[in-house]
Amino acid sequence: MRELESDGVDTSHVLCSAGTSTAFTYVIVDAATKTRTCIHTPQQQELTREDVVTNCRAILEEGQPSLVHLDSRHTEAALTLARLANKMDIPVSIDAEKNRPPFFQELLPLCDLIFTNERFPHLYSGADITKLFDNSRANIIVTSLGDKGSILYVRHRRPTQDTTPITASLEQRLHAVAISATDKLPVRTQLGKDYDVFSCPAWALNSEQVVDTTGAGDAFIGGFIAAYVHKRPLEQCLQIGTLCAAHKIQQPGTRLGLPTVDQLETSVDIKHR
Repeated sequence: MRELESDGVDTSHVLCSAGTSTAFTYVIVDAATKTRTCIHTPQQQELTREDVVTNCRAILEEGQPSLVHLDSRHTEAALTLARLANKMDIPVSIDAEKNRPPFFQELLPLCDLIFTNERFPHLYSGADITKLFDNSRANIIVTSLGDKGSILYVRHRRPTQDTTPITASLEQRLHAVAISATDKLPVRTQLGKDYDVFSCPAWALNSEQVVDTTGAGDAFIGGFIAAYVHKRPLEQCLQIGTLCAAHKIQQPGTRLGLPTVDQLETSVDIKHR
């Protein structure tokens, strides 16, 4: 929380439970083989529906957030929060890593943006990723493909981005970053009958530059959302997310490589060592 506060993130609404340990994961990175092993200890106590009703309703009503993002854990609480956000017309996004019963099946249809890894669509709905659109309000599905880049599907029922930018200057800076990276991150568009497909390559790094991929997917999602809530076109959202992931994997751990906007603005000058 101190690290988040030092980055300017408001943590005043974080819920703390005395005597309860949070979830944590040891990540063992093998530099020689470029592999990692995760040893996970789950949280002792899940967030509940009551936690959300008691603590989150007022935050949504008074704070007027641009978007609610869920990580598909604490699914009962997440389902309650998503329902509240839907009623208030607040967009909901989700990082869908795996099907987590018993509430995930109810949660996914309430989300407007669905982020997935390469494996999830096949595990959840077979080989056709667009099946995730079925019985869902989602207009956008984004799949991270690791070193193969990313792909985005958008229904012809185009998404609305009527959120208020956090700052106009940041919106302009993100736009400039995406434009300057276009030659190295050309987004290709394929128009279809029911949906359009955008594909973006990964930022080219050599093997020495790739230090630790832990958290790269989260960095990608964070960059994408930052661009999205600042009303950037979907192509630029992919580019910003890709740049954030490229910064992250050049440093060990999950936070050390996360870029500031200043660092993104110099991303096009990343050189191969």
